[in-house]
Amino acid sequence: MTRRGRSILKAVLALFVLALVLVTLGYFPQDVVRRYVEQRIQTALGPGSRIRRMHVVPGRLTTEAYDLVIEGPTYRLTAPRARLMLAPGFLWGQALSFRSVEIERPILEVWPGPPGKPTRPLDQPLVIRDLSVTDGSIVYRHADQGTFVIRTLGDGSTAAHRALRAELVRWLGKARRAGLDDDSIDALFQVTFRSASAEGVA
Repeated sequence: MTRRGRSILKAVLALFVLALVLVTLGYFPQDVVRRYVEQRIQTALGPGSRIRRMHVVPGRLTTEAYDLVIEGPTYRLTAPRARLMLAPGFLWGQALSFRSVEIERPILEVWPGPPGKPTRPLDQPLVIRDLSVTDGSIVYRHADQGTFVIRTLGDGSTAAHRALRAELVRWLGKARRAGLDDDSIDALFQVTFRSASAEGVA
């Protein structure tokens, strides 16, 4: 190979490596990937689901999603921003699997489905290994009973939420080992919560 040929080959290889690095770091047209992820979510969770804007960094398998809407027959989740860490199988069309999901200020609206009509199960499993929610609300809507905000998650530390959730899960395990069923656990929790609130403990 001539000197000129070697120089051209080196230049082509350098451009290829540069392009590969830029793609790995997320410097490429993002709309193709956004449409692919949106289509996967629509197929699995509901045709009304959508993502207005998205930024993917393939090298880290991370995604920043903006104006996220996930809509099914009995629920609608909206969030101005979500940070997703994809599991490798997601990219190859396998399960909707995420290593972690962090959602800011989401609103989850739920309502009852038509009487006597069971909700269709998901076509493929949805797996979220680590979920973090900041300042979120859950809203229950019922045609006869009106609208209720069931729970609002404050701006507290995410780590504190995780620790409290872990403690609550341990308590639920103890309650089940003691022979309590779901209704008994719920009644015990509600009575204890109201009593502690009245005493100014909670």
